[in-house]
Amino acid sequence: MDAKITKERLGQFLSYEWVKIAAVAVAVVLLWMMIFSGAATDITAAQRFDVYNYVGTFASQGFKNYASVSGKEVLSYEVMESRAMNMSEYPDDYDELMLAAVTMNEIDALFVQDVYKNETYSYTDEAGVSHNATYLETVVYKYYPNVLKIDGTDGLIHMVESYLGRYYSNVSALTESSNFSAMNKALVEADFRENVKKEKDKRYKTEEKILGALEKEYARIESYARALVEFKGYLSQGVIGVDSRAYYLRDSVGALTVDVSQASINLCVDESKTDLTDLVYYEVEEGENTRKCSKNVHLVLFKQPKGLERFTGDQLLFVNEVVRNALVTK
Repeated sequence: MDAKITKERLGQFLSYEWVKIAAVAVAVVLLWMMIFSGAATDITAAQRFDVYNYVGTFASQGFKNYASVSGKEVLSYEVMESRAMNMSEYPDDYDELMLAAVTMNEIDALFVQDVYKNETYSYTDEAGVSHNATYLETVVYKYYPNVLKIDGTDGLIHMVESYLGRYYSNVSALTESSNFSAMNKALVEADFRENVKKEKDKRYKTEEKILGALEKEYARIESYARALVEFKGYLSQGVIGVDSRAYYLRDSVGALTVDVSQASINLCVDESKTDLTDLVYYEVEEGENTRKCSKNVHLVLFKQPKGLERFTGDQLLFVNEVVRNALVTK
């Protein structure tokens, strides 16, 4: 039998069999994708940390570095990806981009200044007087239901304290000299196993992998406790401040609610204490010159998706990292 492959025979084969070949190729690709997706771990919103800079504020190189903040021992081991989005680069599309980010839970922290007015947005106070909003006020008014307040029962401090209170006997008594490793590790392990099962976390399919992750889980909770103490220290020393202005909120029928929840953190109350110009800044005129300034640059935090609130401590870790790097040393 003549089985020699010639150019003519190959051409005839391909002309008759190309459909089968294409089908097999597609099947192989789909099979590979199924295998890969079955082995891969889906990234949750809590495992990705997204930092934004709002319009009205310029981003320095320090801000861009936050695109790789994951994996650098700044946040907990649970944060697997990070991104830094500079909205000032999209002056015509920032509203749409911001809405998409909030809707898709793809924003954790937002830098925004509280100095200049946003001429495109205004609010009405309880006396019915209209005011142009600052850039900070614009963000809070537009995304109020999604903003993570600093105080209150659904605020940053209370949520972290409540979470840590499950593992520490007296969270409010923690100080810099506390033994942060003295947590209820049995309960930490029980909760970890339950969450792995409930969320079908593919990273921990074996007992060996679960046991290997527990030390990281203990370290995550300890880092949250240390972060809470550090954050409260910055507040008590006046290094940073929390904003407690009134926000005038109206529902669909016009009923007014005046809310004074602390909706943002003022990262630069005093330029002699913190300087964020290596991170974000706006420009001010001084005579014939302009200079970079970061006074009254705020950080707005956004809520974690329902069921993932236990990772709110990573936002606290991020705040402390920003403040620590912004401290003015004499």
